[in-house]
Amino acid sequence: MHRRLVLAGLAAGATSLAGCQRVLRSRESRTTEATFEVPTDTPLAVALDNGSVGLAPYDGDVLDVTATVSGPSQEAIEGVEVVAVENDGELLLTRQVREAAASASVSVGLDVRYPRGLPVTRVETDNGSFDVAVTAITDEARFQTANGSLQVALSPALDATVEATTDNGSLTVEGFDFEVDETAGTASGTVGDGSNRLTLRTDNGSLRIVAYER
Repeated sequence: MHRRLVLAGLAAGATSLAGCQRVLRSRESRTTEATFEVPTDTPLAVALDNGSVGLAPYDGDVLDVTATVSGPSQEAIEGVEVVAVENDGELLLTRQVREAAASASVSVGLDVRYPRGLPVTRVETDNGSFDVAVTAITDEARFQTANGSLQVALSPALDATVEATTDNGSLTVEGFDFEVDETAGTASGTVGDGSNRLTLRTDNGSLRIVAYER
């Protein structure tokens, strides 16, 4: 069974932003807040084509989402909506294109607060940076971007074997005794019992792993 939840209000209230860098170009932008219920025993996933992701635990029982959609025109923005889809054993936050006018030039940035202890299974984007804090993951979890930086805060109580890679960018680890090869752009180590596997990767950008304390 599929359950589709639409982030309300993304089709109204655009604000024009003017920019002037080499080429004069206007952008439309809209920021909307919404909450989503979290199905029992369903891990969280976030997937975007183009946009940044902020993810942090809090002492609530719903997803608290702030979405910022921007693009070259109001028509393009109105062709995109943010949805939460319960499918294949995960609750997926993603963008959905409704109209042909919505092109790859539309970006969706998400700031998400999620219930503390909810497992995170994946965070993915083709173009954007992550600032993610996690207290629990699934057996196989991955956070990856093709173009952007990753900052990942891991709870010391997490059980994970971590493999991190950046093809082009700095790599630092703070608060954990990981093996770091800055020349190769790799880091590996164990948090807790290491019973789960966490893969972190950026093709082009810095990667920073820190300890999350709360």
